[in-house]
Amino acid sequence: MNQNQDFRFLHYPLPPDVVRLRESGDLKGAIRLIDKALIGDTHPELAARLRVERERLFRLPAEYPYPIDQAKAMMRREWPDMTDSQFQALMDNGRVDWRFIDGQIFCHDDFIETSRNYPLEAPGLKPEQEDTSARDQMLARMKAEGGLAARITIRASIQPRESTPSARVQAWLPIPASCPQQSEIELLEFTEGGSNMEALLAAVSSPKLEYLPLLGWIKGACFAFIAGNLAQAGLFAGLTVLAVAACVLVFVRGNVDYFEDVLQSTETAQEQRDALKKAADSGMMTTNNGKKRKYKVRTTGIRRGWGANTFFYKHLCEARRRSRIPFVDSNTIILVLVNLGMAFILSHVWSEEGGVMPAGLMMIIGAAFSCYILFFLNAAGAWMQELMKPYIYLVPASGFTKLVWAAMSTMLKPVVDGVIVFAILGIYAQANPLTVLLCILVYASMGVLYIAGSVLSDRILGTVANKGLIMILYMLILLLLVLPGVGISLVLLLTMGDFLPAIVIGMPVVLWNLAVSAGVFALCRNNLENVELTNSL
Repeated sequence: MNQNQDFRFLHYPLPPDVVRLRESGDLKGAIRLIDKALIGDTHPELAARLRVERERLFRLPAEYPYPIDQAKAMMRREWPDMTDSQFQALMDNGRVDWRFIDGQIFCHDDFIETSRNYPLEAPGLKPEQEDTSARDQMLARMKAEGGLAARITIRASIQPRESTPSARVQAWLPIPASCPQQSEIELLEFTEGGSNMEALLAAVSSPKLEYLPLLGWIKGACFAFIAGNLAQAGLFAGLTVLAVAACVLVFVRGNVDYFEDVLQSTETAQEQRDALKKAADSGMMTTNNGKKRKYKVRTTGIRRGWGANTFFYKHLCEARRRSRIPFVDSNTIILVLVNLGMAFILSHVWSEEGGVMPAGLMMIIGAAFSCYILFFLNAAGAWMQELMKPYIYLVPASGFTKLVWAAMSTMLKPVVDGVIVFAILGIYAQANPLTVLLCILVYASMGVLYIAGSVLSDRILGTVANKGLIMILYMLILLLLVLPGVGISLVLLLTMGDFLPAIVIGMPVVLWNLAVSAGVFALCRNNLENVELTNSL
């Protein structure tokens, strides 16, 4: 963690003894206590806060260079008639910024310039060079009416005193504090994390993630181990092991063979479809009240496609029958509602603790949770049904081509769902458009990888009696497939996170998922070229 990362923990409270010495002006004593705390076993967040405060204490003497007598003399050069009581009034009213340092009062280096903003209290100072007519009119109204309320919009920026073309710097601008004189403070527009992964790093470092099962526990174990807190690392690691062991026990020892029920329901559904088709061919349909009614059949058949791509158009026709908008169905709506509900709950939890949930973190959690749900949705994709029918094995095309076209509709649905879900979630979270795009790409590529993992597991595992064990092994195969891409992104994040934008750092996950999926399809093409190799029939 570089020094700039420490500024994320400014909200963390300082030890009371450090605060007392700082406020009394004993900066050296406060630094001594900070150094003593940093040597010992200190919580990582507190250590970061102490390092920031140590740096601030070192800079304070340079920011407050003028003793009060020297400050008065400097102001009298421009305002000769100024009295000690007038200067004291400026200090009492907060017009002159000052603090105690080593038992003496020191004034800020721009105390004269700030005093110019109050001409009624410092009449002897020369007015500012800029046009102040609007402010003067406002002051006149305030004086005449006894007060004034206004809504003010301010755009703040910062300019470094020294510019180095090759250097990358970060700056933190102050945010107005809510007080009796100002309220309803709102950030209208800002650049979150610049163009790099600063916001993501801040989000991942948040201790609030540790409340999430598995994912949060794994994060907590890793961070605690890095910080040297072995007890906390052991606790999170133990919780993770217990959760995984419980899942394995349920799958292995439980009766989780669902295929008999699925086959029975499939046969029943097929009989119903055959009956409906027979009635439709005759032009007669039976309604719920037992009466027969005529229906006109306008078109039949798929009417598009040739060879292997006919399977795709077949699935497209089926999707149009289920929904007016292909690939947009009840699952899409549920996914949107789940993400919005989760975002609302997490935002509420963050706000209760006096903070604002980073938009990047909200998008990442939404993408991860959506990928988890997609794991189960893809298992019931139309392409799996095609593998249980003989037609796909009879089509005169390569196994790779048949696999791709049979799975095309299942691969396109995550693309459509991703665009809808993350566009809505991005609008709700006010996230960076590039972060939204990254979530869409990751979600879509994971859909392709799930299909590839299913094809590979079918080729490797074949027929296993315990379907729960197949599921565990399938998840293990998926983990092995996705790890290289995630590993590359993590390396880029840790080594070049300050220089590369988020979408560049996350792109290896997308590219790896697509590349390894294509490789799996190519290696497992014999699944459809030789029916004897397929155990799904």
